[in-house]
Amino acid sequence: MEILHLTSKENRRSLTRALTLPAAKFTPKNIPKSSPKVSPAVSAKLDIDYESPPLMFYGSASRSSGAILSGQLELTVLEAEIVLKGFEMVLLGNVGFKKPAIKDCLDCSIKKNELKKWNFVPGPARYKAGKYSFPFSYLLPGHLPTTSYSPLGSIEYELRAYANINLKGTINFTRALTVQRALQPGTDRTSTRVFPPTNIVATVVLPPTVHPIGEFLVQIRLSGIVKYLREDLQQRWRVQKLSWRIEEYANVISPACDKHQHKLVLNSPSPQNSKNVKGVLHHLNRELAHGESKGGWKTDYPASQTELELPLHIGLSSRPVCDVKSATGLTVDHTLVLEMVLAEEQLVGKNTKFSSLTGLARVLKMKFGIILTERSGMGISWDEEQPPIYEDVPVRPPGYAALGEYDGEPIPSEGLHRLDES
Repeated sequence: MEILHLTSKENRRSLTRALTLPAAKFTPKNIPKSSPKVSPAVSAKLDIDYESPPLMFYGSASRSSGAILSGQLELTVLEAEIVLKGFEMVLLGNVGFKKPAIKDCLDCSIKKNELKKWNFVPGPARYKAGKYSFPFSYLLPGHLPTTSYSPLGSIEYELRAYANINLKGTINFTRALTVQRALQPGTDRTSTRVFPPTNIVATVVLPPTVHPIGEFLVQIRLSGIVKYLREDLQQRWRVQKLSWRIEEYANVISPACDKHQHKLVLNSPSPQNSKNVKGVLHHLNRELAHGESKGGWKTDYPASQTELELPLHIGLSSRPVCDVKSATGLTVDHTLVLEMVLAEEQLVGKNTKFSSLTGLARVLKMKFGIILTERSGMGISWDEEQPPIYEDVPVRPPGYAALGEYDGEPIPSEGLHRLDES
């Protein structure tokens, strides 16, 4: 009885120990924890080979002749044979809104505009294994806005291809496009500012365009800085400090989709104009670059003027956006702000080295609109790339002089062989 009692007790202990073990120890080692995922077989793939240069609009939106987009849409069949029920490609211009009219609505966040559509295979067609090319081309109008990524919204262009394969589904392919604009360099702009009640006149010379990369030079000339109260007493202005900054102003109108248009009408501040509500207007002002200078100017008091050349730059670290003026509601422009602190001095006598401050100071503030655009480089518009015509072919090399009969002594024929002799 004692042996049976001990055996039953050990059995109970082993059973208790087995029940308290973690469940992972009971998992067989031969069974994998997760089965490998097998990717579905691909029957075909798509790709685009561009033949045109980068899409660059030369000139303003009203004068640009556009840019040509051309290339080959390549279809590579990987199976023995497929049946295409449809094969098309579209060029889309997408406008995204960072602050849509309705926060969680996808249709209010993105507006898609179809610019061009190509239908390569309108009906069912069989294609065997191999590579096939489908050419396409399109002239993008010059008034279109360029590709932009602003904190308030974005403008993007893309090509989307769809290949509907029988019993296999649809293959989608997307390729983004970058559209830029460059303004040709022109003459410098000259602006004049008057600051009453003083006689100070500021003349500022600005470049016609500014680029995101590189420096640009601003020339400033102040005239009328000296005023003669009497023969031995004069008042003059001395520049103490000059500060500058480049600001970016972005505006966007976030429209509502057809489903949520009524919410904009209800929230309109002027119910009488609720029918003309197009969207919610958003503003954003940010500083791209700034700096200051406390010297470097040349002052000529006998000529009553001060001159200064100020090199400025923006830099890519601030992520500037080139000027945009789109009919979709997104506009971006830039402004240069100059502030000059002038202190008044009084000079008694003819000794110009000794002057005293009167305690009076003035701040001259000036704002100038600048155009931020890409560099044009050596590129030219597509309509100016003409092949050479007949009149442009250079003159041919000079011909040989006319040969007459030989009247000299006979030439010895020894050692010469005829051409027809072997």
